[in-house]
Amino acid sequence: MFHRFHQRFGTAGLLIAVIALIAALGGTALAASGALTSKQKKEVKAIAKSFQGTGPAGAAGANGTNGKDGAPGAKGANGANGKSVTVTAIPTEEPKCNELGGAMVEQEGAVSGTEVCNGQTGFTSTLPSGKTETGSWSISTAGASPIVLTPVSFNIPLAKALDKEHVKYITGSSTTECPGSKTEPKAASGYLCVYKGFSTFTFKGIDLNDGSGTEGANTAGAVLSFESSGFGFAMGAFAVTAK
Repeated sequence: MFHRFHQRFGTAGLLIAVIALIAALGGTALAASGALTSKQKKEVKAIAKSFQGTGPAGAAGANGTNGKDGAPGAKGANGANGKSVTVTAIPTEEPKCNELGGAMVEQEGAVSGTEVCNGQTGFTSTLPSGKTETGSWSISTAGASPIVLTPVSFNIPLAKALDKEHVKYITGSSTTECPGSKTEPKAASGYLCVYKGFSTFTFKGIDLNDGSGTEGANTAGAVLSFESSGFGFAMGAFAVTAK
């Protein structure tokens, strides 16, 4: 029945009809007061709510304007101060720089510093400790002399000469003192290592280049001696590392 009224009069018309009905039922009390009682108002609201429809969703509202920029942030704390560096001269008589002199550079609070030695960049009077120089050697002869000699010269002199225990002639595998090869000559600290590349001679020894025949090497180099039976040649490489 309500469905028919709703179809015929609509929600608003039906609501007015319900109010009129309640007013008629209220009698003289409603007519006298000219208004609905609280109970009647609740009943009217309940009836109206049951017939209330749900309309379509409204369109989305426009975006609001951007808010005001915030205040700048507080200034950050200053970074820690850097550490100072001290430079101390190393006298030439001290062994720190192989008696060449230089400077010790140390950072504040560091356990140790860095040695900057004279001669590490540019000319140096002697080979610095732990440094290696390399070179090659060769010899040939067509004579009948039984002994042939060839020099091994150091471009940078050693600070001290080497005795016979510290000069080695390597014909095969590398050793602890001479860990290199004929193509990559190497020497341990305090050693001269002469590597044979090829030879038709018999090796005799490595002597000081002073004509004394003493085995070893002086600060400028050494002499290789071979035994020959006539025509022949030999060649190889060397490495020397200052102690």
